[in-house]
Amino acid sequence: MKKSFLPLILIVAVLSSLGGCDLLKGLLGGYTVSGTISFSSLTRSVDGEVRIQLFSTVDASGAVVAEIAPRAYSGEQQVSFAIPGVKPGDYRVQGFIDRNRNGIWEEGEPVGGCPSDAAGQPALMSVKQDTVVNLAIWANPIPITIVYRDPIDNAIADAIEALLESTLSTVPGVVGVMPLFAVTKISDTAIPPLWDPAYALAGTPIIITPGIAPVPDRSRNIAQAGHGIIAMGSGGAGFLSFVSANWAAWGFTGQAPVDIGLATSIAGSALAVKTRGTASGAWSSPLRSTAIPAVDGIIVTLATAAFPTREVIGGGVDPVGGTLLAENTAIPTQFQIVRQGRFVQYGFEQLADLADTGSVLFVNLVKLMSAY
Repeated sequence: MKKSFLPLILIVAVLSSLGGCDLLKGLLGGYTVSGTISFSSLTRSVDGEVRIQLFSTVDASGAVVAEIAPRAYSGEQQVSFAIPGVKPGDYRVQGFIDRNRNGIWEEGEPVGGCPSDAAGQPALMSVKQDTVVNLAIWANPIPITIVYRDPIDNAIADAIEALLESTLSTVPGVVGVMPLFAVTKISDTAIPPLWDPAYALAGTPIIITPGIAPVPDRSRNIAQAGHGIIAMGSGGAGFLSFVSANWAAWGFTGQAPVDIGLATSIAGSALAVKTRGTASGAWSSPLRSTAIPAVDGIIVTLATAAFPTREVIGGGVDPVGGTLLAENTAIPTQFQIVRQGRFVQYGFEQLADLADTGSVLFVNLVKLMSAY
């Protein structure tokens, strides 16, 4: 008995009348979504993998329907992509640089959709045929300004910059996403020595290195931007004292650093500290280390060797408008790291350098103070 091919011919004819080969292709094998992804808005190098994902939900919160195989990002301005086998339907498409390589977009990772979309919003598209969509990655790095003493603090300033532009989330035992920072270094001598009411540093926060020799008007020029400030070591403590002593005269408002600074601190030495103020997130957000229990009173080694500190003297109670963040392991009335208002006294004369503890804590402090 001969087989009839009439039904198949009829099906093809019907499909042709409804949309032809494109519809048949979509039903049988799926369409191809292709295009380019642009990185031209990135203002600094970013380590990670390029991922482009399709979602069937109205945003990018649902399960991934399809995606390209991740590829290492090596600084290209534009990358082409193609996702085959996409069934007809409405999709959101999102591109991002997966900095911790876990396949999920998280805060701190450059992300984007179509150039016409708001920054970070996945592009909406309806797939009814092979579809071309061009994406643009948006990145809004947190601006950081390091004010340093040249040449005394050059090495420390360089170490801070290298840390903040690294990817600590790839260090064993560290989870979370390294924030995207954009670092600017400025010598203290480049800051006007006389008060300039129009002068304002852009860093959020501003980091002051330990070798700074504070000058009253220069200190005013640094502090008047109204941003968070991390003041390191003895030089930073001296800066805080200048700010505190002149708070009212300079017309500043909010919480003055009256309980931190040179006058309320003492010289010490530290290799490890006791955790304090863990509820603030400084020890666990946005990076969390398996080497740091997220509870107060735990001794954590921060550095490879002990080095000098400038430690705030206090009664063990949080200062007004602030938080004790690191306590001397032997003397419960001395504190290496204390926040008061928009100021942090980071009492170490160097950058605590253990990647999974000291570096994680410093990055978290910077992120914490970016909100002030």
